[in-house]
Amino acid sequence: MCGIAGWVGRGMGEIAKALDPAKPSLASKIAAHVFAAMTHKAEEEISAKAEVEFLSLLEKAGVTKPAAARQLWRLVGGAGSQERLLKNPYLAASILDWKSADYLGKRLLRQADPKVEVMDHSHRLLGAVDSVWRELLGEGDSGSEEEPSASSRRRSRPCPWPCPQERRCGRI
Repeated sequence: MCGIAGWVGRGMGEIAKALDPAKPSLASKIAAHVFAAMTHKAEEEISAKAEVEFLSLLEKAGVTKPAAARQLWRLVGGAGSQERLLKNPYLAASILDWKSADYLGKRLLRQADPKVEVMDHSHRLLGAVDSVWRELLGEGDSGSEEEPSASSRRRSRPCPWPCPQERRCGRI
């Protein structure tokens, strides 16, 4: 990268003269294309490094499905993707099934703060809502009643809200 910055500092005109002093216009176009290709390559390398680090974080957190990891990368990928995921660990709820998203979210919450109470954490509750909306929209619904229907209460997903008794309460 330092070499590229040095080239830019010298000026494209000087580089063009070095390439072909007899044809400065053509040489300057070639120099511009070379510089653009080098910049593009450097950006690709930075992005590839960020992707590897992000996928490594997911693997350490227990994501075993490559398709799910790629979907998460497409959702939050780029520079700072790890920080974005750690800031909102339940982003996966809009992509993964609730069981997988909850497992990942709990791991990421505990990774950020080992003393955190995850069962009633606000990120977890928002993730549960995201998961329910994803399911409703996936079934073709475009809205929901305030009170869940009987069929949604019979779903096998455990309620993410802490209840005095371990039961399926139908709050989702």
